[in-house]
Amino acid sequence: MRFLQRERTVVEEVLPGLDQCLTALSPAELEAADSPASSCFATPVVPGSWCPPSTAAAVRTC
Repeated sequence: MRFLQRERTVVEEVLPGLDQCLTALSPAELEAADSPASSCFATPVVPGSWCPPSTAAAVRTC
């Protein structure tokens, strides 16, 4: 059993590669002032992927 498996699956669907990128860093690297963790979030995300389709925001790029 993996800790937070369902949550990790959702993260992988929304931000592919983020979990793998963050787990490759040590805790010390994650907590450092000049942490490379922010580069893990540099993966392009499809515009509007954070907008629920039932909202007016879905018709524009979020």
